[in-house]
Amino acid sequence: MKTKTKTVLAIISACLLQTIQANNYVWIHGLTDDETCWTVYQQAFTASNGVRVGYSSEQSISQAASRTWNNSNGKLADFNAHDGDNNYKLSSKNDMILICHSMGGLVARDLQYQFGNEKGSNNAPKIKGIITLGTPHEGAQIENSLSGGPFKNLVMKLITGLITSTSLSIASGGGVLANTISSAVMPTVATGIKAGVTEVGSYLLLSCFLSNTDLGYKQCDKDMQVGSPYMKTIATRRVTVPMLCFAAEEDRWQLARLGTCSVKGTNLRTDANVNTSGNIDKSGYLLWQSVQLGSYMGGAVHTGFAVYFFATGFTNPFNFYLSGLHGLAAASWFTTANYMNNGIDFDHAALVGATHVETIAENHRFLWRKWTTYKNITVPEPHDGVVPVKSQYMATNKGTDVIIPNATIKGVNHVEEFNHPNTNVVFKQEIISGGYRPKVFMN
Repeated sequence: MKTKTKTVLAIISACLLQTIQANNYVWIHGLTDDETCWTVYQQAFTASNGVRVGYSSEQSISQAASRTWNNSNGKLADFNAHDGDNNYKLSSKNDMILICHSMGGLVARDLQYQFGNEKGSNNAPKIKGIITLGTPHEGAQIENSLSGGPFKNLVMKLITGLITSTSLSIASGGGVLANTISSAVMPTVATGIKAGVTEVGSYLLLSCFLSNTDLGYKQCDKDMQVGSPYMKTIATRRVTVPMLCFAAEEDRWQLARLGTCSVKGTNLRTDANVNTSGNIDKSGYLLWQSVQLGSYMGGAVHTGFAVYFFATGFTNPFNFYLSGLHGLAAASWFTTANYMNNGIDFDHAALVGATHVETIAENHRFLWRKWTTYKNITVPEPHDGVVPVKSQYMATNKGTDVIIPNATIKGVNHVEEFNHPNTNVVFKQEIISGGYRPKVFMN
């Protein structure tokens, strides 16, 4: 009888221990977001075991961490429906896996630094592991750009090109031109140019809005700037729990794709079916492609008329003037098109700090003499539209168990990282299958 009793008690104890050790998933949002951003993934993977916490983006990262730990954000919380609810008080939980996006990953690192020594009822550290997605572990250069002016310069460069090209087109489209252009060509050119100016307008307006908000100036923005006192401070700290860093990587014309997802951001965060194809941002790509093609078209047409008016200028000297205007318009449209084809992605990469300098050797020869010179060139790197891939990975020497996946999440920008099928794959691999650290992230 005693043996049976001991066996039953052992089974009950084992079950209780398993319950205690079950992971508590805590979802931590990023800058200017709120807890609703995790709706899709929290329901998909941890519906019965997990909380989505909210904190204010009006405070420092360290303040956000300490107030989230104690659920003491009060009116500061971006989403404070659970203010005062003990279920959202992290200090009362065991075996927490912190799942974080963007700045939320820095909040998690601060949580682990401040409270990593606190142990739960199972005598294990309350924070068991951290998963980050798109977190600027090495700082976010875009924060420096927002507060320092480069972001506005990028926007104005494109606006200036479009305005100049359009103005020159109008200036060269006088009565003589109107009577010369065939009825078949003019509508096509007008449509292309109009599409270029109109369709890019929404992104320029979005960019102007972002560059004129208080982004880059609040304390948490300042904390995330590359080279800030805060980033220098956390560089000296070691994370003492398993740390899994996911990095996303966007395709070309990231600014357009990012703009599309920003406009549709609310749906991306709450509707699991809104981006099942992973192409919600493709419309931005197609719009900018039409801008580029429209600009090339405008350049080609103006080139044709520049040649025509130059050839007829010997009989009508005024046509030399028209030829010059068309030549300027052609050059302006080609410059705009080439910038969109080759320049804007590079400038965007530089804006977010996704570049590095390489030294290349050039061999020269003149007659019998040979020599080599060296020059530095700036090379763009992958990024998710906001954070460079290299910054999304925490240096392995800053933790006792830093896990870097074998590949980035392709074709995903910073805004759609919450709801993209490619992100879905890696989350399933980790949270469902426990692929990287069995018995740690999935238990």
